[in-house]
Amino acid sequence: MAEPLHKRLGAQLSGLIQSGTFPIGSRFPSIRQTSKEHRLSISTVLEAYRALEEDGWIVARPRSGYFVSSEKGMAARFPGATVGASKPIRLKPGAIFESLRDYSSDPAFVSLAAAAPGTGIVPESRLAALVREVMRQAGRKALAYTPPQGRLELRTALARRLFENPFKVI
Repeated sequence: MAEPLHKRLGAQLSGLIQSGTFPIGSRFPSIRQTSKEHRLSISTVLEAYRALEEDGWIVARPRSGYFVSSEKGMAARFPGATVGASKPIRLKPGAIFESLRDYSSDPAFVSLAAAAPGTGIVPESRLAALVREVMRQAGRKALAYTPPQGRLELRTALARRLFENPFKVI
Protein backbone atom coordinates (compact mmCIF):
# COMPACT_ATOMS: atom_id res chain seq x y z
CA MET A 1 0.00 0.00 0.00
CA ALA A 2 1.29 3.46 -0.90
CA GLU A 3 2.33 5.93 1.76
CA PRO A 4 -0.31 8.62 2.49
CA LEU A 5 0.13 11.90 0.61
CA HIS A 6 0.52 14.02 3.76
CA LYS A 7 3.38 11.78 4.96
CA ARG A 8 5.14 11.97 1.60
CA LEU A 9 4.74 15.75 1.56
CA GLY A 10 6.00 15.99 5.15
CA ALA A 11 9.08 13.90 4.32
CA GLN A 12 9.79 16.03 1.26
CA LEU A 13 9.44 19.31 3.18
CA SER A 14 11.56 18.12 6.14
CA GLY A 15 14.22 17.09 3.62
CA LEU A 16 14.19 20.61 2.21
CA ILE A 17 14.65 22.01 5.72
CA GLN A 18 17.54 19.62 6.40
CA SER A 19 19.24 20.51 3.14
CA GLY A 20 19.06 24.22 3.98
CA THR A 21 16.57 25.20 1.27
CA PHE A 22 14.49 26.72 4.05
CA PRO A 23 16.97 28.35 6.48
CA ILE A 24 16.38 28.31 10.23
CA GLY A 25 13.97 31.06 11.27
CA SER A 26 12.79 31.70 7.73
CA ARG A 27 9.13 31.92 6.81
CA PHE A 28 7.74 28.61 5.58
CA PRO A 29 5.40 28.63 2.55
CA SER A 30 1.75 29.12 3.39
CA ILE A 31 -0.65 26.20 3.34
CA ARG A 32 -2.47 27.61 0.31
CA GLN A 33 0.81 28.19 -1.56
CA THR A 34 2.00 24.64 -0.86
CA SER A 35 -1.42 23.30 -1.83
CA LYS A 36 -1.21 25.04 -5.22
CA GLU A 37 2.44 24.12 -5.86
CA HIS A 38 1.97 20.43 -5.08
CA ARG A 39 -1.62 20.20 -6.42
CA LEU A 40 -2.89 18.78 -3.12
CA SER A 41 -5.92 19.61 -1.04
CA ILE A 42 -5.60 22.11 1.77
CA SER A 43 -6.53 19.42 4.31
CA THR A 44 -3.66 17.19 3.08
CA VAL A 45 -1.16 20.06 3.35
CA LEU A 46 -2.56 21.02 6.76
CA GLU A 47 -2.05 17.43 7.99
CA ALA A 48 1.54 17.47 6.72
CA TYR A 49 2.19 20.83 8.44
CA ARG A 50 0.72 19.50 11.70
CA ALA A 51 3.09 16.53 11.55
CA LEU A 52 6.07 18.81 10.81
CA GLU A 53 5.07 21.00 13.75
CA GLU A 54 4.72 18.00 16.09
CA ASP A 55 8.15 16.75 14.98
CA GLY A 56 9.67 20.16 15.69
CA TRP A 57 10.55 21.12 12.12
CA ILE A 58 8.29 24.18 11.94
CA VAL A 59 6.59 26.53 14.39
CA ALA A 60 3.18 28.14 13.87
CA ARG A 61 2.96 31.80 14.82
CA PRO A 62 -0.58 33.16 15.13
CA ARG A 63 -1.44 35.61 12.35
CA SER A 64 2.06 35.27 10.89
CA GLY A 65 2.20 31.78 9.40
CA TYR A 66 4.74 29.01 9.77
CA PHE A 67 8.46 29.39 10.36
CA VAL A 68 11.36 26.94 10.31
CA SER A 69 12.16 25.93 13.87
CA SER A 70 15.65 26.59 15.16
CA GLU A 71 15.39 23.63 17.57
CA LYS A 72 15.05 20.79 15.04
CA GLY A 73 16.90 22.59 12.28
CA MET A 74 20.03 22.99 14.36
CA ALA A 75 19.90 19.39 15.57
CA ALA A 76 19.64 18.17 11.98
CA ARG A 77 22.80 20.05 11.02
CA PHE A 78 24.91 18.57 13.83
CA PRO A 79 26.43 15.14 13.39
CA GLY A 80 24.90 12.38 15.48
CA ALA A 81 26.64 10.84 18.42
CA THR A 82 28.90 7.95 17.64
CA VAL A 83 27.89 4.98 19.72
CA GLY A 84 30.70 2.90 21.14
CA ALA A 85 33.47 5.16 19.84
CA SER A 86 34.98 5.79 23.25
CA LYS A 87 35.71 3.54 26.17
CA PRO A 88 34.35 4.22 29.65
CA ILE A 89 36.80 5.51 32.23
CA ARG A 90 37.24 3.38 35.33
CA LEU A 91 37.51 5.67 38.33
CA LYS A 92 39.30 4.62 41.48
CA PRO A 93 36.85 4.45 44.41
CA GLY A 94 37.46 7.22 46.90
CA ALA A 95 39.88 9.03 44.62
CA ILE A 96 37.61 10.63 42.04
CA PHE A 97 39.51 13.93 41.87
CA GLU A 98 42.86 12.20 41.44
CA SER A 99 41.36 9.96 38.74
CA LEU A 100 39.94 12.94 36.87
CA ARG A 101 43.25 14.80 37.16
CA ASP A 102 45.09 11.78 35.72
CA TYR A 103 42.64 11.46 32.81
CA SER A 104 42.55 15.20 32.07
CA SER A 105 46.04 15.03 30.56
CA ASP A 106 44.82 12.40 28.09
CA PRO A 107 44.16 14.07 24.69
CA ALA A 108 41.08 11.87 24.18
CA PHE A 109 39.52 13.23 27.40
CA VAL A 110 36.96 15.96 26.73
CA SER A 111 36.12 18.20 29.67
CA LEU A 112 32.60 19.57 29.61
CA ALA A 113 33.10 21.63 32.77
CA ALA A 114 32.60 24.96 31.00
CA ALA A 115 30.26 23.72 28.28
CA ALA A 116 27.26 25.83 27.32
CA PRO A 117 24.73 25.28 24.54
CA GLY A 118 24.89 27.45 21.44
CA THR A 119 22.22 30.08 20.98
CA GLY A 120 20.41 28.16 18.26
CA ILE A 121 20.19 24.92 20.23
CA VAL A 122 18.02 26.15 23.10
CA PRO A 123 14.31 26.12 22.16
CA GLU A 124 13.73 29.74 23.19
CA SER A 125 9.96 29.82 22.70
CA ARG A 126 9.46 26.67 24.78
CA LEU A 127 11.83 27.95 27.47
CA ALA A 128 9.98 31.28 27.62
CA ALA A 129 6.65 29.47 27.95
CA LEU A 130 8.02 27.35 30.80
CA VAL A 131 9.37 30.42 32.61
CA ARG A 132 5.98 32.15 32.28
CA GLU A 133 4.22 29.07 33.64
CA VAL A 134 6.58 28.78 36.64
CA MET A 135 6.22 32.49 37.41
CA ARG A 136 2.43 32.24 37.13
CA GLN A 137 2.33 29.26 39.52
CA ALA A 138 5.08 30.12 42.02
CA GLY A 139 5.33 33.90 41.77
CA ARG A 140 8.17 35.49 43.75
CA LYS A 141 9.07 32.15 45.36
CA ALA A 142 10.45 31.03 41.99
CA LEU A 143 13.14 33.72 42.22
CA ALA A 144 14.16 32.95 45.80
CA TYR A 145 17.43 31.14 46.47
CA THR A 146 17.33 27.64 47.86
CA PRO A 147 19.00 27.33 51.26
CA PRO A 148 22.55 25.90 51.01
CA GLN A 149 21.50 22.64 52.65
CA GLY A 150 18.73 22.21 50.04
CA ARG A 151 14.95 22.34 50.14
CA LEU A 152 13.40 20.83 53.23
CA GLU A 153 10.86 18.85 51.16
CA LEU A 154 13.62 17.26 49.07
CA ARG A 155 15.81 16.47 52.09
CA THR A 156 12.82 14.85 53.86
CA ALA A 157 11.89 12.78 50.81
CA LEU A 158 15.50 11.61 50.34
CA ALA A 159 15.87 10.71 54.01
CA ARG A 160 12.61 8.75 53.93
CA ARG A 161 13.65 6.89 50.80
CA LEU A 162 17.09 6.00 52.17
CA PHE A 163 15.54 4.86 55.43
CA GLU A 164 13.07 2.60 53.59
CA ASN A 165 15.61 1.27 51.06
CA PRO A 166 19.07 1.30 52.64
CA PHE A 167 22.01 0.52 50.40
CA LYS A 168 25.51 -0.61 51.15
CA VAL A 169 28.43 1.65 50.24
CA ILE A 170 31.55 -0.31 49.32
